[in-house]
Formats: sequence, structure tokens, C-alpha cells
Amino acid sequence: MKRIFLILIVLFTYTGLQAQEYAKHRVKKGKAKTEQEATEQPDVQKPVVTDTVAKEVPVDDDFEKLMRRGAKEVSTRKYLDAIATFNKAMAYNRETARVLRCRGEAFYSSKDYLSAIKDYTEAIELGTDYPGEVYYSRAMCKAKLTEPDYEGACTDFKKAKELGFTIEGRDVISLYCN
Repeated sequence: MKRIFLILIVLFTYTGLQAQEYAKHRVKKGKAKTEQEATEQPDVQKPVVTDTVAKEVPVDDDFEKLMRRGAKEVSTRKYLDAIATFNKAMAYNRETARVLRCRGEAFYSSKDYLSAIKDYTEAIELGTDYPGEVYYSRAMCKAKLTEPDYEGACTDFKKAKELGFTIEGRDVISLYCN
């Protein structure tokens, strides 16, 4: 019983921390732009060069808005809305591993562990920016299945640790691995 309680505490803490990741770009409202600021292009990053063609990428584009909205929906426990939002973000065919990782979190939170495992696995295959975190999340899903896959969870927990992902004060390997 203590193990389950500790796992739940860690998951709720972990989910809340991860959901805040996409609220990095805040827009100050109510400030009038000066003439000089209006002629500069503050909403555009430096050009991105692909195949020797420079292309400007907007900072606050629709894809990023969807990602922030999905993260907010996860943090407010509107998991089905978040899944729908991340599905829309997938249509941009951009940063697919990131979208899969976030959608996997929404599936996990809605207790659809099989779909979460599928998304986490695909994110790993595509080369996610946070492989340790994704292995850990996938391991938690495997441990929570109706018929838990403790061997698979143990393997993923060990891989997450190998990649440097740890939760302070918590040794999941000793909980799930014999």
C-alpha cells in the first residue's frame, strides 16, 4: 500500500512539473509598440537554414500555441481535450517526438496506458529530447497495466537511470526489479 501511495505522489508531482514546460513564452499585453518596435520584427527568430534555403520561423506560431494549450489542458486535468489538441499539433508534422511525448502524458493521466506506451515508444524511436524521462514514463505505464509488465518496466527504469533521469529520494528500481 505504501508503494502505491508513493508512486501516486511522485506521479502527481511529476505530471504537474512536466505540464508547465510549454508556458515559457509569455506575451506582455497592454504595452503599445513604439514606431521603431513596430518596424522591427520581434515575433521572428533568426532564419533557419535547410537545404541552403533560409526560412524565417515565427516564435508564436499555431503549432506552439497548440502545444501550450495542450499542456494547459493536461495541467487542468482535461485529458481528452489535451489529446485532441495534441492530435491537431501532429498535423503540423513538426517536432513529432515532442508531441508524442506530451500526448503520451495525456494518455497516461487518463489511464489509457496502452496508448501512452505506444506514444512513448514512438517518441523514443524518433529521438526525443528527453529520453530518460520518456523511458521512465513508459516504465510507469507498464507497471500500471491491468496485467503489469514488471520485467519491461524494470528494463525501462534501468534505461532511464542509465540516461541520467532520476527522481530525488526515490529508487524505483528497487521497487519494480527483483
